[in-house]
Amino acid sequence: MSHLCQTVGVRLGSVNKLLPVLGLTALTACGAGLVPLPPISVPDINLSLPAADASVPYVLYSTQNSLGDAPDLAQYLASVNVSGNVSYSTSGGTLSAATVYVRTTLDGCTLTGTFALCDASGESANSIGNVTIVAGKTTPLKLSGSALTKAAQQRRAFFGVKIKTGSTMNGDALNVTSVKVNARL
Repeated sequence: MSHLCQTVGVRLGSVNKLLPVLGLTALTACGAGLVPLPPISVPDINLSLPAADASVPYVLYSTQNSLGDAPDLAQYLASVNVSGNVSYSTSGGTLSAATVYVRTTLDGCTLTGTFALCDASGESANSIGNVTIVAGKTTPLKLSGSALTKAAQQRRAFFGVKIKTGSTMNGDALNVTSVKVNARL
């Protein structure tokens, strides 16, 4: 019996020596974006649009920080993506496709009250996806990219669009609902 206890003790002692290594491995895996987190719901994103078309050399950003209420562990997030449903309401606009962007600040942009205009020529690093839009219908939206991960880590996300196809009229609006943030640690 004593021999059995000694053998078990040696084996348990070996496991105890392995625990720090296992913990380090787990932390390394977490840092590599291997641990998926449950989706986090965030408030809807609403963007009032001015009259514009694809020739306008600006990205139109919401002045609403969409991730301001994200959990404090946001700095540890990796591989962030956003999903939701986008709808376009219009009184005559023809918007049918847009590129979606995200910024962590609106520095260098022109603030106009409900939106900010940023020169499109300097925005390529902030591009996180494209969306096809049908007026009066809801379309699925999926966004990802390093700019989105950076915005989530900083808990500062100002979403914007650049018209690719069609035009908008004053008073048109893009609304993203059922917004979910998916990420990994």
